[in-house]
Amino acid sequence: MTANELDAVPIRASCGSPRLSDVSEPHRSLRLHNTQALPILKSEPLRAQSARINLVSAATDTSDAFAQSLQSAILKAKRA
Repeated sequence: MTANELDAVPIRASCGSPRLSDVSEPHRSLRLHNTQALPILKSEPLRAQSARINLVSAATDTSDAFAQSLQSAILKAKRA
């Protein structure tokens, strides 16, 4: 699986004032890609309070796609 195949990973971010409060995958699509990486990927943004997250080793493509989608979701949540 390549990063291009994962580009459209749907991620929803919720921002409370002023912190990132939740990260979810509304369609559970990531479970198909990497079930072991998902809990780590979902907890990283809450720890980091940004889309600058640590990649999960052995799940680089999934991590990259998650981070790209997360950045977009954070920007969308901040505009809401």
